[in-house]
Amino acid sequence: MSAIIFYKIVYLLTALAGFIMAIIVIHGNWKDKFSRLYALVNIGLVIWATGRYLMLVATNQSEALLGAHILYFGSFAIYLFFLHSIIVFLNIEKHRRAILTLFYTIAVVLVVSNSTDIILGTKFFIADVSAKSIFAYYETPGQIYFLQLFSNIFIPIYAFFELIRKYKSTSSEKQFQSKYILASSIIGFVGGSTILALVYDVPVQPIGIPLVAIQFGIITYAIIYHRLFNLKVLLTELLVFTLWIFILVRTIITENSTEQLVNSGLLLLTIIFGLILIRSVQNEVRQREKIEKLAKDLAVANKKQEDLLHIMNHDVKKPLSRDVGIFDSILGGSYGSLPSPMKDLVEEGLKLTRADTQKIIDFLNDANLKTGEVKYASVPFDLRRVVESAVQSMKKELMDANVELKTQIENDNTYLVKGDEDKFSSHVIGNLLKNLTTYARGKSATLSLTDGNGRILLKLKDTGVGITPNDMKNLFTKGGKGEQATQINKESTGEGLYDAKMTTEAHGGKIWAESEGAGKGSIFFVELPAS
Repeated sequence: MSAIIFYKIVYLLTALAGFIMAIIVIHGNWKDKFSRLYALVNIGLVIWATGRYLMLVATNQSEALLGAHILYFGSFAIYLFFLHSIIVFLNIEKHRRAILTLFYTIAVVLVVSNSTDIILGTKFFIADVSAKSIFAYYETPGQIYFLQLFSNIFIPIYAFFELIRKYKSTSSEKQFQSKYILASSIIGFVGGSTILALVYDVPVQPIGIPLVAIQFGIITYAIIYHRLFNLKVLLTELLVFTLWIFILVRTIITENSTEQLVNSGLLLLTIIFGLILIRSVQNEVRQREKIEKLAKDLAVANKKQEDLLHIMNHDVKKPLSRDVGIFDSILGGSYGSLPSPMKDLVEEGLKLTRADTQKIIDFLNDANLKTGEVKYASVPFDLRRVVESAVQSMKKELMDANVELKTQIENDNTYLVKGDEDKFSSHVIGNLLKNLTTYARGKSATLSLTDGNGRILLKLKDTGVGITPNDMKNLFTKGGKGEQATQINKESTGEGLYDAKMTTEAHGGKIWAESEGAGKGSIFFVELPAS
């Protein structure tokens, strides 16, 4: 294959590629200003490649000169709209109006001078065409050609500068696109330099002809990959339309009536199935877009929920706990002795407030666990001291429920574990002890701690209502309220043991229960790694 034939093929393919890229960009997002400008860049590429091709196939000087003038209309569009698209892409259009005005003015001058050369036969922009290197016809610059030369040199350099300057301050998607635009612009600049060199009789082979096509292919890829989500639809349409045209041409050019009939039937079937295929792909894309939108909306809603929970944790839990403490202080005589009727009223108020407070705390704890809002400390603490403190704080509630609780813990032993002391105390030990006041009323219970084989075992055994096999299955699940438990405590949320399980597992431990059945008591086990 000769070099001239190679260049003819390259120019035809470049024109075709530019046309397809323009359609892709326009079809993908016509409302976006950057997309519109880049589509114009590709239209300029089509005109430029077509003009070059006309120069290659020209049979005389006049035809070649016309091709040269045509290609430069495309060249003006390429460089001008490329500059404008870069400025829009980087969101600096408001600050670069002077530069845009300058180059739009230059473009107008070049278009007018080029048109004048065509209409009036002047030589302001292109003086003539002559044989250069392997080409029978190549342009010779006119008096104002230097403006085109200035644009071709300045715009790539300016694009490099702005892309590099903005690279670190943009989003990850913008950085990806900037990287590709920068790399491709360098390729295009190198290629364009070789084309211009030959214009001024510098003996350099214009290798930039295919490089320019590569430049715009790379940029289009970056745009499509990160911006145009309906590319699948477009490619499907192009495939189907191409197939229709092919069969239609075959139907028209064939002279055999039988073959025409077969081709007509095939065309009809292709149209039907093609439309079905396009519609199917369109529906798929729409569904994907809906899912993506729903995912974004859900993420926003979850963020609002997390923010609300954060506020409630800080602004609700503490005041409620403080109110319970005030009632305790009044009953304890901190504000003087109370008359009997008032004391009974305060005790009832304390009971109700404590119950409602616990419900709210349980709800918040559960919500925090689901959203991952709970953050656990990781410091060593003595589990014996935590257990004793929790028992002491629940002493009054246990007494009110007539629960006789015994502890079997060796005082001279330390049971060191690692984790969050406060959360383990409230979520695990507190929930287990609270359950005694409901499901072991008027009964007895024993709490013990043992240490062995690098594990610490907390064991709480009661003689309460027990657990049925059916209830045991859902005991530590979210909302795991058994039938028996619901009958005894209708206000139970079923979240207490779930919180205990989640907290225990967050500390590297495990929790489980055993029972011989209804009315036979139960045993709860909590096992933690020793620190």
